[in-house]
Amino acid sequence: MVQIVGHYKLDRNENFVEYLEALGSPEDMIKKVTVPDATTEIVQDGKTYTIKSSSQVDVTLVLDEEVDEVLPTGVPIKNLATRDGNKIVVNSSAPDNRKRQRVYEFCDQGYMVTLMVGDLVAKRYFTRWGFVYKTTEERYHVTVLFSKTTACIFKMVQIVGHYKLQKNEKFAEYLAAMSTSEEIIKKVTAPGVTTELKVDGNTYMIKSSCKNDVTIVLNQEVDELLPTGLPIKNLAKKEGNIITVTSSANDGRKRTRTYEFSDEGYTVTLTAGDVVAKRYFVRV
Repeated sequence: MVQIVGHYKLDRNENFVEYLEALGSPEDMIKKVTVPDATTEIVQDGKTYTIKSSSQVDVTLVLDEEVDEVLPTGVPIKNLATRDGNKIVVNSSAPDNRKRQRVYEFCDQGYMVTLMVGDLVAKRYFTRWGFVYKTTEERYHVTVLFSKTTACIFKMVQIVGHYKLQKNEKFAEYLAAMSTSEEIIKKVTAPGVTTELKVDGNTYMIKSSCKNDVTIVLNQEVDELLPTGLPIKNLAKKEGNIITVTSSANDGRKRTRTYEFSDEGYTVTLTAGDVVAKRYFVRV
């Protein structure tokens, strides 16, 4: 059986801010519990598991016994925790009658928490302290894959790195539809384009050899000026190995960019109205 007791470090969150907002958490509390590099320590005393957090929001779980808890929002809830193998499921009831559930799923490399309230689902991924990756490069993004037996493996996809354009599909047509000048189209569609991706917390920087650099900030609206001179507002979300950027502009056209990463490279799918283009980059 997997060891639950130990020290852990936060790898990433998915929809966690939205989850906290749905529960009515104040902004200062959201900032406190979503800081990068948060750590936890899990200790066990019989049927009692205590999760101590560096954000000072500790959790106590008692198996097979109803326990009172007061959420950071001040809402009192009643928890009933049960354990099945490497999984601890916590069902909660509250005066607002909203169904809440937390599922802690453990493996040798760490654990994942799935948080549900109503139709909203969030996930938090923690790696075991001292777990050694296969490389020491700048950063690995970890996707946890859980099998039917709740054992898990870590599939590492490296986002940081250098890439070279392999091919474009309808990219020139896409740029023309965006009223891009012929000079810019020639510049960004030239063969041999290379990119370098860097990560700093929630910020992803894509530096291009054609000087058309892109900065993506997760879960935060960011202004960007297109090469055509059109100002747009971007909102980026990450799920697993996919980053989706949804953009709005004064011209009313819906724009979406989807970056999908693999061990071999990444693909960018660009959509504007009915126009869809793709760019394929290979790792070098």
